[in-house]
Amino acid sequence: MVFSMPILLALGGLLLLLVRTGGLRVTHTLVAILLGAQISTTALASGVNAVVSAADHLLRTVLT
Repeated sequence: MVFSMPILLALGGLLLLLVRTGGLRVTHTLVAILLGAQISTTALASGVNAVVSAADHLLRTVLT
């Protein structure tokens, strides 16, 4: 799955906002990134990709 730059920038901005407002700590962010990197190398990656693709398709149909 390829993410476009606006989506990556929006997610990065949301992450920065959550870290700055105290809702998310930097250590939580690092653990989430490491967990995502580990999951991407396992057999679960195809299942996660399918769920994200289905959510993306659902949002695109609802928002258009």
